[in-house]
Amino acid sequence: MTTNATDLVFVAAASAGIYLFLIVLLRVFGRRTLAELSAVDLVVMLCLGSAVETAMIRADTSLAAGVVSATVLLSLNWLLTRAVFTSRLARRLVLGGPVLVVHNGRVLATNAARCGLSDDDLRQAIRQRELESFEQVRFAVVEADGTVTVVAAR
Repeated sequence: MTTNATDLVFVAAASAGIYLFLIVLLRVFGRRTLAELSAVDLVVMLCLGSAVETAMIRADTSLAAGVVSATVLLSLNWLLTRAVFTSRLARRLVLGGPVLVVHNGRVLATNAARCGLSDDDLRQAIRQRELESFEQVRFAVVEADGTVTVVAAR
């Protein structure tokens, strides 16, 4: 397949659109994706890459289409990283903020569910702090990167 400038512009636009779509989708589907990837999460991410590849390059397997697509993706990622680093608003929109999931020994189930965390996930987080029960927790927060910070009650 021969690639002309119009095809490469389409590849660039499609790559940018899909990149932004995936950022929004991953933000909507929660922090758990950002924390630690399980084997299932990794498979989903790999399948996402394969699923959007054809749309990004318009079934054009030329070197030029691949280079344009990769350049657009890396450039957008660099720009987004810079925006998140320099702008509080961008950081809040892309990463979100901390979410309180345990307060004074009581699990805030709605917040935990919104973050994709089960009671078992929270129990694991408190065990890592060498605590035995929720009653020993002053508060636990799901950070923007998906990690759970636990502070023991005094």
